[in-house]
Amino acid sequence: IFSLGFVQVSSHSPMAKFMAMPPLASLLLMVGLILHTSEGLMPTEPVPAAYARIETCSGCRLNHLPKVRNFVHVVSKEFPALTVKFIGGKSPTLMLFDQDDTLVAETDISSLDEAGIEGLLAKFSITRETPRFSGLGVQTEHCVAWRQTGNCDPNGPREEQFDLGCKRSVPSGLSGYCECKGGARAQEVGCEHPSSSAPPPARSSPAMEWICSSLCASLPSSLCPLPSA
Repeated sequence: IFSLGFVQVSSHSPMAKFMAMPPLASLLLMVGLILHTSEGLMPTEPVPAAYARIETCSGCRLNHLPKVRNFVHVVSKEFPALTVKFIGGKSPTLMLFDQDDTLVAETDISSLDEAGIEGLLAKFSITRETPRFSGLGVQTEHCVAWRQTGNCDPNGPREEQFDLGCKRSVPSGLSGYCECKGGARAQEVGCEHPSSSAPPPARSSPAMEWICSSLCASLPSSLCPLPSA
């Protein structure tokens, strides 16, 4: 045991082993830890992603990052497979997911410009040509899909091309309903409703994330039968 200032450190402790490293080795280790912390989850070899999401505050820090702000508000609209989710106090973060909705990469993009963010997306095969990912192939025990409708009316004309899978978050601004197994609907809404960042005003279920798999699982099967053809 030896003393480090006012703290006694065992010769077998991780701190002692770190201090015994050559200066260059300890410096490289510290840099690696800093990069791991700042970059988040970044695989050594990028894998193709099915879709991406940017989570960021809507003002404050974002207003001091004009290039990131321009990408979020303007350029992102050119990428069908990319969505933006505004979260108060959130540093601009890029998240990439595979077809099973598993997070494969996550990194802070505060220091990047528009070209840098686009280049990072391209490394994970997300480009302007990458189609919108619906996730429709993924059903759950209680859920079939999110069924989108037009005219901001849950009973309006169907818009099949905008349907979403059971595990996809339904953003605000859409109208429709969750089609549940057993012939039931959940969360019939017009265009104004919360996204997954806030609990929805579910008429027959407790507040929860705006994801059809969760809503269908909590909805009594006797409610809201689907209309006959």
